[in-house]
Parts: sequence; structure tokens; C-alpha cells
Amino acid sequence: AIIMGTNGEPMKVSQYSTFQEAVEEFGYPPFLQAALARRGFFYLTPVQQCSLPLMRDGHDFMASAFTGSGKTTAYLLPILKSLNEGARLVPGIQVASHYKTKDGSRSARPSIATVRGMKNGLGALEFEEA
Repeated sequence: AIIMGTNGEPMKVSQYSTFQEAVEEFGYPPFLQAALARRGFFYLTPVQQCSLPLMRDGHDFMASAFTGSGKTTAYLLPILKSLNEGARLVPGIQVASHYKTKDGSRSARPSIATVRGMKNGLGALEFEEA
């Protein structure tokens, strides 16, 4: 695909064909790569091949393609990466989370908890009493 700049000149943009290449090149977190693979996302669509490098490099662009062409995934991946980078759990912060009830089911609604510690990417939470 030829990508034209706002000046009408062709732009040189790196292109990748698989999500694996994109994840490694753009520094997406491992959980995102695993989630994509579980959902059967292995190959980039043409709109993703063109748009992901543009977003990584901070370019504005417009993409027009048919439904099911991968536009939503293309624009959500950088957003998810950003959210992951900004949302680090550290001891002392408060979060809203569901919890397991005594019968093993999930709580009906989330409650406020304080992060007490982290291990292997998991947080130990202390919930406030209702």
C-alpha cells in the first residue's frame, strides 16, 4: 500500500504482516499479545499494516475501509498500551474490584480495596468493610 503524506508525497512507513511482529516492534505488553492470539488474531489486515506504524510515529491519519477490516483493533491497540503503561498497581493505592464470596461466586458489584502488595503481576488487596 502507498501511504501519502499531507504534502501529497509518498511516506516511507515500516509495514508488518503479523501481530507478533507488531507486538515486538511497538512494545505492546505480553498480556496483549496473548489476548490477541487467544482470539485468533495472527495476521494484520491491510488497514492495520498501514495505520499501526503511523500511530506509533505520532502521525494523524484517516482510514476508510469496509466493516470487519480491522480498523477498531488498529486504533485500540495503542490505547490499550497507553492504559497499561499508566495504570500500574503499587502498594497503597485504592482500586475498585470484584472479589470471591464465601460460596466461591463473584461479588455482585465491585468494592473499594487498598493494594497491600504485588507479586508476579498480581495484587494483594485489602477490602473495606461494608
